[in-house]
Amino acid sequence: MKHFYQIFNPIFLFVLLLFSMSISAQIVNIPDANLKTALVNYQNPVIDTNGDSEIQVSEAEAVINGLYLGSSNISDATGIEAFINVTFLNLSYNHLTSINLSNFPDLAFLDISSNFLTELDISNNSNLTTLAFLSNPNLTYINLKNGNMENMELLEPLYETPNVNLVCVDDVNTFYDIMPMWPGNMMWDALITTYCSFTPAQSNVLTGNLNLDNGQGCLDPTATGFPNTLVQAVQGPNSFGVWTDDMGNYDLYVDTGATITSVVSNLPPYFSVLPASHSSNFTGYGTTETVDFCIESNSQVDDLNVTIIPISFAQPGETTVYKIVYENMGSTVLSGQITFQYDDSKQTFVLATPTETSITANILNFDFTDLLPLHSREIMVEMLNGIPPAVELGDVLTFTATITPNTNDYTPNDNTFQLEQTVVSSFDPNDKQVLEGEEIAIADADEYLHYLIRFQNTGTASANNVVVTDTLSEMLDWSSLRMVSSSHEFRARTTNGNFVEFIFEGINLPYESADEPGSHGYIAFKIKPKTDIAVGDFITGKAAIYFDFNEPIITNTVSTEVVENLSSESFNLTENISLYPNPTNGILNISTEKDVQNLEVYSITGKLLFQHSGDLKNIDLQEFARGVYFLKIMGENGQIFTEKIIRK
Repeated sequence: MKHFYQIFNPIFLFVLLLFSMSISAQIVNIPDANLKTALVNYQNPVIDTNGDSEIQVSEAEAVINGLYLGSSNISDATGIEAFINVTFLNLSYNHLTSINLSNFPDLAFLDISSNFLTELDISNNSNLTTLAFLSNPNLTYINLKNGNMENMELLEPLYETPNVNLVCVDDVNTFYDIMPMWPGNMMWDALITTYCSFTPAQSNVLTGNLNLDNGQGCLDPTATGFPNTLVQAVQGPNSFGVWTDDMGNYDLYVDTGATITSVVSNLPPYFSVLPASHSSNFTGYGTTETVDFCIESNSQVDDLNVTIIPISFAQPGETTVYKIVYENMGSTVLSGQITFQYDDSKQTFVLATPTETSITANILNFDFTDLLPLHSREIMVEMLNGIPPAVELGDVLTFTATITPNTNDYTPNDNTFQLEQTVVSSFDPNDKQVLEGEEIAIADADEYLHYLIRFQNTGTASANNVVVTDTLSEMLDWSSLRMVSSSHEFRARTTNGNFVEFIFEGINLPYESADEPGSHGYIAFKIKPKTDIAVGDFITGKAAIYFDFNEPIITNTVSTEVVENLSSESFNLTENISLYPNPTNGILNISTEKDVQNLEVYSITGKLLFQHSGDLKNIDLQEFARGVYFLKIMGENGQIFTEKIIRK
């Protein structure tokens, strides 16, 4: 007869093994023997509370105050990231070449002086107020952009850091305010910039493909890539997104933690996405996970659209280049024709690429075939502007593009596009435009707005990289954003929805005096207003353009107001209101001959900052930051007056 322990001994051993593995899995990996010794022998407080000469994750997380590990002969800081609750960290006078500080949300004090770091990144340490990193002779890059720079103190001058060439900050002037003045400071030759990197900071990658099922499944060779579609990963309060390329591929860089990935573009209702979402959980860095999505169409739908983009400015006697961009938003392969009409009393047609199919008076005709769903094509048209008196400064050039077939088109309104372009003598080559103009009717508020951002390298050397950033107005539905056209290849990413970056990496944009035509570039996109937009709302915005790591060029501010059909009463309200002084140091006076029902002040992104019901003779803007704002006044009978105001 077998004894009880003989029968169950293997099971007992197996359970014991699992238990042992579970225990060991909780031990923090600390490869550096000196770091491990310092932590195991730490006395105030005692970290190794169970006395096993190991540091458990629970023991590391129990440390809520600080760690003093200076002069401990540490070469590798791996394992220190387990101490996620520390507020004080001193690793000075060691031999560190790198350190990951992304796991310390509560860190307030950091001394990393006298090491051999090559990079230092505190962008995830938003509570950091005291920092020292002097005497790091190998340091080349510092990222101080943590959103809390105005509250930071650099504990000592940035001494003996001769190789630092790039410092990323929240604000350049604030950096110089907190940077100690000292003759031995070695930092003054470094480039101080607000743009940190042309590569994502996160170090996990979601990669995959978005395919369109053409009837045989998304894995079948007949499936086609689904381009220009936003894929987003949500991690707690943060989100990261990218748009698929021409082949439907994407690479999305994310941080650690639970992650929900989905296709969020505002697709037409005849398309559906499988799967609806994908769940991941990244516990460390360096992981790549493949997540593919499939788009299916539930009906056969024709849906074409067309856009005209003014690539260059219109000047008398000069040529102007236009792009006609046409897109198939339907679920069927389409062929058809585009017509481009212009005013031949003001302009002469020069050439088109691809070549026009035919010309009839002042109309160019272009045939196209086999345009795939969710794909677009472009036509370049060059026009010669007349000279005075045929074309004068201030004249408006008009164009109309139409795409057919449109008899069964799902959205026939976007089969025709009208563009008005004002003739100018001089211009800022770095600008932002909304092609629909300063006003849209409320009846058209469910249509796309088309934005164009142009840039030119007016410096003295080629720009290796160019980045255009845009914080979208709160009045716009960021999930509906679609790329329309660009001058060069780019990738686009979004952070937390409305912050969009258009990254022209490796563009090598020539400078103006070396190659004037080649020194220009642009990005064009379209986006819809939110569904709750109303008459009197205005959609504003501006862009920042970075040439390499130089300080950004800020474009003009564009503003589009939602209106009913204009009436004489709305003009009368404008004529009977004056604002002064504008710009103002604080007090803005309001003079009006009619009763005021309501006043509102909005930020440049459309956020409501101030509201007052009833008449008001002045507004105190002294507590407002310097910048551009918009004042909206509602008069009697509902008339609306909107004006840009500047707090200087």
